[in-house]
Amino acid sequence: MPNRLRLSGVFSDNESNHEIERLFNLSDNFGPAAVVQHVERPEARAVVITRGAQGCFVYSRGDLVSVRGFPVEVTDTVGAGDAFTAAFIHALADQRPMAEAARFANAVGALVASRPGAIPDWRLAEVDALLRQESA
Repeated sequence: MPNRLRLSGVFSDNESNHEIERLFNLSDNFGPAAVVQHVERPEARAVVITRGAQGCFVYSRGDLVSVRGFPVEVTDTVGAGDAFTAAFIHALADQRPMAEAARFANAVGALVASRPGAIPDWRLAEVDALLRQESA
């Protein structure tokens, strides 16, 4: 494993990219749920596999959680993964539980994907409305 990964606390990849499999020398026949279970490292706080509209898998300290995505009309996926990762890290820094952090990140990623451009304007109130709508 490269030294820079030893400093990371969160590993994130998307389901179709397979970068985590390459970084940890895993075979390509692992599905996302199997990958996160095989890359557990003492230094890893979480391993996240994003799945687009289907949401994400989060593996942390022995627990695997599948968090569903938010249905939106997709306009542009560029930037949605980066928005997800930033929102996930933000939520963890805010001391949110893993599943809640993933749900928040899914909402931000969905909102970004519903707008044109890699860095569209959005407001936290819009994310909160999406979260409330989905829990109703």
